[in-house]
Amino acid sequence: MLANEIKQCVAKGLEGAEVHVEGEGCALSMTVISASFAGLSPVRRQQLVYSFLGDRIADGSLHAVNLRLFTAEEWSRRTSSRADAQPRPTGGAAAS
Repeated sequence: MLANEIKQCVAKGLEGAEVHVEGEGCALSMTVISASFAGLSPVRRQQLVYSFLGDRIADGSLHAVNLRLFTAEEWSRRTSSRADAQPRPTGGAAAS
């Protein structure tokens, strides 16, 4: 349930983003592809995503999140040279 809630929260904050969340419990892995990341440093991208997760982190329902953040162009370049073009679940329940 938490994975779906996190996905919706980030997707609402980053309109038009493609959001994939894997994992269960309070530790999740997230891949976000968004035009909003264009021109932002990796740290600023993380800060932007964390700004949508602050309440979950503060109340302890989300303890750890591994972020992979890309623009559509970066994602396309990354996946065009790889056979696994879609984010793959790392185990646990997936909410894609």
